[in-house]
Amino acid sequence: MRHSPLSLISASTVIALVLFISAPTTFAASGKDSDKDGVIDTLDPKPFDHDNDGIKDSLDPDDDADGIRDTIEKGKFRLDHDNDGLRDDKDTDDDRDCIEDDIDEDDFDHDNDNILDVKDSDDDSDGLLDKTDPRLFNHDNDKLSDCFDPDDDNDGILDVDDDDPFDIDNDDIDDVDDDEDADGILDMRDKHLKDHDDDGILDALDTDDDNDGILDVNEKSNRRKDHDNDGKVDKVDSDDDDDGILDTNEKGKFRLDHDNDGVRDNKDADDDNDGIKDSSDKKPHDKDNDGKDDRRDDDDNNDGEKDSDSSGSGSGSSGSGNSGSGSDD
Repeated sequence: MRHSPLSLISASTVIALVLFISAPTTFAASGKDSDKDGVIDTLDPKPFDHDNDGIKDSLDPDDDADGIRDTIEKGKFRLDHDNDGLRDDKDTDDDRDCIEDDIDEDDFDHDNDNILDVKDSDDDSDGLLDKTDPRLFNHDNDKLSDCFDPDDDNDGILDVDDDDPFDIDNDDIDDVDDDEDADGILDMRDKHLKDHDDDGILDALDTDDDNDGILDVNEKSNRRKDHDNDGKVDKVDSDDDDDGILDTNEKGKFRLDHDNDGVRDNKDADDDNDGIKDSSDKKPHDKDNDGKDDRRDDDDNNDGEKDSDSSGSGSGSSGSGNSGSGSDD
């Protein structure tokens, strides 16, 4: 049986189409990187999810997981995790931690604390919340970002030799979990960082760090941050001014104001308001001068009624005194 040239062409065309359709199509997208994360689609388990957080970019409010919403970031910065001007697919160190992305276990975790930057409130572990940190990715807030700083925590030990490069005082507590000024407030929540008595003067410049009226040069190191000199540093003392009222119930300057008269103890000539000046008072925290510090005395004014039952007691008067004070700023 003879076949016309036309029928032969038709048959070959059909065979070619079948072979084309059944052939692997991966080569068609071999060089494409849909989410611009530096991984081509054929090798990317999530080719439409730039930060690989399980949320497609089209639905993700923060495509590069830097904590800044896409509506606020423009152009290439929407896909630039460390906002250094290099889009992540062109950047070899997306989170600026000085570890190349190809060997970095998590290239969106700057301080490598196993908390992704997008969920980490303090990306550089400097104790300052990112939303108020003027120098993000700069742990010691000097002129060098962590990636180019040989000593990230500025403790005098080079990072290459430092067991914990994010521990300024080398107390084996990461700065983000530390209370450097020992005022009982974690650094990341402390608006007066490195200012123990919250008087607006940094401890390095303050001659009386605990605001007890005694110059630091005249106090031993373990008393320099012990306002009531009871042997417990304020960091672990639940009542810093020894007035019988827990620090958690006192605000601002009242935490260091024994008689709650609105005058801080270091400026108050008579801390316990007993009529005897502190300079000549053997017990400056003993209102009734019975030899018992007020905190240990259940009847501070010696009126025969327990402080807890007396409307004029320290705890009762402090409630009204504190109501007008939210801060000592």
